[in-house]
Amino acid sequence: MAATAPLPRTERGARRRLATAVAPLLLLAACAAEGTTASPGTGLDGSTPSLAPTTTVGAAPIESVLRTRPFEVAHEQRTYIDDTRSTRAYDALPQSDVRTLVTELWYPADAPGTVPLVVFSHGVAGHPDKFSMLFEAWAAAGYAVAAPAFPLTSQGATPGLGGNDLANQPDDVSFVLDSVLAEAGAGGPLDGVIDPERIGVAGLSLGGMTTYAVAFGGDQYRDDRADAVIVMATTPAVPEGELDLAHGLPLLILHGSADPIFDVAAAQGAYDAAVAPRALVVLDGQSHAPPFEDDPTPVDDEVRSMTVAWWDRWLGGDADASDRLLEVPSRSAGIDLTADLTPRDRPGGVDRAG
Repeated sequence: MAATAPLPRTERGARRRLATAVAPLLLLAACAAEGTTASPGTGLDGSTPSLAPTTTVGAAPIESVLRTRPFEVAHEQRTYIDDTRSTRAYDALPQSDVRTLVTELWYPADAPGTVPLVVFSHGVAGHPDKFSMLFEAWAAAGYAVAAPAFPLTSQGATPGLGGNDLANQPDDVSFVLDSVLAEAGAGGPLDGVIDPERIGVAGLSLGGMTTYAVAFGGDQYRDDRADAVIVMATTPAVPEGELDLAHGLPLLILHGSADPIFDVAAAQGAYDAAVAPRALVVLDGQSHAPPFEDDPTPVDDEVRSMTVAWWDRWLGGDADASDRLLEVPSRSAGIDLTADLTPRDRPGGVDRAG
């Protein structure tokens, strides 16, 4: 089945807050799950967080849901097809009249209520499969993850940096978000799993630039459903226009001090331009992608703990999660954390963190 058109991206700002009303109109392509698995949740420190009261959504308030973690983790694959936008020809790949987004879904299989959703963007020659340990940690902690493989920048799609498709990837993120939310309200394995009012966006390298555009870009890129942001090993960039890093979304930046692709100064500059709540984590001696992908590094546990704490604070409403974030560098060598975690209303005057 082909997917119907999302509205033009120039109408994105106001329309995105009405997404739950129009999402059931989307038809999903190849929605049958492939290789669903469940495994014990991993990646947490084993402690049960103290969660501040938040709005009750779905079968149980989010603080009650997260108290029952770690969860069993389910992993499925979907193929979402946007037939309103084309994919340009590049190298050996012919032009396509559609954009095909094979998407990996990780989510808590046994949560007693709805959970937040994070849409994750990989980098050039990247792939969602390279982040399985990170995604499993997030899902075990109570966060659903949707990670598309982008048509021109995923591993095996195109060689080298010539497949840069940054101008189109923010709309890919929004389309995947539309599609997952539509499925979550239409029966099947995702029905009753996802809270459409708690949305995170995250990404690495070129996927981090995609994430910056989705969270802080102009109307042609920004998706106003985003509530919290994590970027990894990247630089703030947008194909056209400017980023508004003072837009006010909670922003966590992680960067290796020995990154050979993007100097750590880019991360520092983004932190300086942002407003609270914001945090910059510099991983001493770490390179570009290994601290975030499945490659073993000395900071793997710390990266997972800090990113879970960020989602806990700004998607889960856990007021104590900021303390857990700040504690990680104090007990781990080689991690430098700069932060201003002052709560503030998100754009539009709605403070979803508490």
